[in-house]
Amino acid sequence: MTDFRKTYAAGRGIAVVFSNLGWGIAAVGLLLAAAGFVQGVMPGLGGSTDAVDLSARIGASMPGLGVAFFGLFSVMMAQQTRAAMDTADMTHRMLEIAARRAADETASAPKPAMSPQAQPEEAMATVEDDDIPAMPTMARPRSPLAAPRAVPPAPKAEAPARAEPRIIGPVRPSSAPAGPRPHPIFSARPPR
Repeated sequence: MTDFRKTYAAGRGIAVVFSNLGWGIAAVGLLLAAAGFVQGVMPGLGGSTDAVDLSARIGASMPGLGVAFFGLFSVMMAQQTRAAMDTADMTHRMLEIAARRAADETASAPKPAMSPQAQPEEAMATVEDDDIPAMPTMARPRSPLAAPRAVPPAPKAEAPARAEPRIIGPVRPSSAPAGPRPHPIFSARPPR
């Protein structure tokens, strides 16, 4: 893959800028987190005169960790952008290779002596152009206009001798609509 070329120069340049900027933001965030942990207060708010417990130190380092997280997120998005552009370049290259192979195969394929329509069925069976089977010679297209087939009528269902049992639910007020109640997902009202 020595002839692989990268395209999208502007997109790659912007991704490099965002990646470098992200690493810088992450470094500044880690410095802020370390300063907040050491001092016990958020940097820039002054020092503490009292003894500082561990929870105050952890709380003071959180803004710096948030900034560092944002920087690392920027690096991750720049890497994703570069990966998407690499995928596009490789896909383009694979299509070039496939087109070149198809052109080579069609150029090197032997030409039949007769046209496919003039060849007998036995000769058609030996020609291997592709892994798709040959079309049957007597194929008819399916059409709704085709002659209807004689279908025997379905036997008529007899009425049941007794009524089927029903599940009777709670009595609804007269203002409720008749019929089954819709599922709560499909109704505009919240479920009860």
